[in-house]
Amino acid sequence: MPSTARLVLRVPLLLERPVIDEGCCAVSAGDIVRDELERLDGVWGVRADESVGLIEVRYETDRLSARDISGALDRIGYPAVDPSEVDGKAPQQLPKEANT
Repeated sequence: MPSTARLVLRVPLLLERPVIDEGCCAVSAGDIVRDELERLDGVWGVRADESVGLIEVRYETDRLSARDISGALDRIGYPAVDPSEVDGKAPQQLPKEANT
């Protein structure tokens, strides 16, 4: 069984730019972040909540590191600040109604 971890990241631009105008239609920043992170080999769950500027990523530690995940966010223009890898409770929990 692969070793897994839960990473909670603060992404301030989710609060500042929650919707991106893509010409004909607007796209949620949370959707963009989720789509990008779910493409990474080893990620098996992403939740984003634009209302609090947090994302939660569940991933396999033998395939990815927290730095890899933060780097992916940097590449799409949504850098994370103060990443905290956690095993128990997150520094700040995502609300239950957050997108999955």
